[in-house]
Amino acid sequence: MKPSSWRIVVGGLLLVMGALALLQNLNVLNYGGQIWGLFFALIFIAGGVIFLSALVSNRTNWWAAIPGIILVGLGITIAVPAIFPAIPDWVSGGIFLVSIGAAFWVVYFMSPQNWWAIIPGGTLITLAVVSALGSYSSFASGGAFFIGLAITFALLALIPSIRMKWAWIPAGILAVIGLLLFFSVFAASIIWPILLIVVGVYFIYRSFRHRW
Repeated sequence: MKPSSWRIVVGGLLLVMGALALLQNLNVLNYGGQIWGLFFALIFIAGGVIFLSALVSNRTNWWAAIPGIILVGLGITIAVPAIFPAIPDWVSGGIFLVSIGAAFWVVYFMSPQNWWAIIPGGTLITLAVVSALGSYSSFASGGAFFIGLAITFALLALIPSIRMKWAWIPAGILAVIGLLLFFSVFAASIIWPILLIVVGVYFIYRSFRHRW
């Protein structure tokens, strides 16, 4: 796609979004309900598909993966709660975070010299996992966050085409922090109750032993 065509596409999307926002602010239209949600979702998905078509037609347009996948992810994020109103918030939020992370991973796989894309890609996928775990345990989500970051930096040291030895330092530090957080969860839910049971059994045993 020619540069002039990109300007037309991006300008058209901005024009539509600006006009809709203006009508909302002037109280001409009131966006709400399932229909409007699906409408905006389709607009974002259509915009993303336009960018992705440039990536498919020319692999050197690796940059198009970022706006393309993010716009599609944003559209899906809007569409999911519109279709399934009872779905938890972390699901739609997780979809959006995964889409952003996936965009950077596609950038790396399409153009491996862009190794920097691994860092935001891994971080955002980690945040998606954390958003899911956050509804169950704050300690578990904290541990998952640091472990995910540790894996991200470890990849920079393990991938043969990159081999950045300095990445082992943040990977090791983050892994230790994550394991400590996971251990604190395990200690709180397993070790301390077992310790209390053992101490209780010991006192009961001592009590009956003196009676014998």
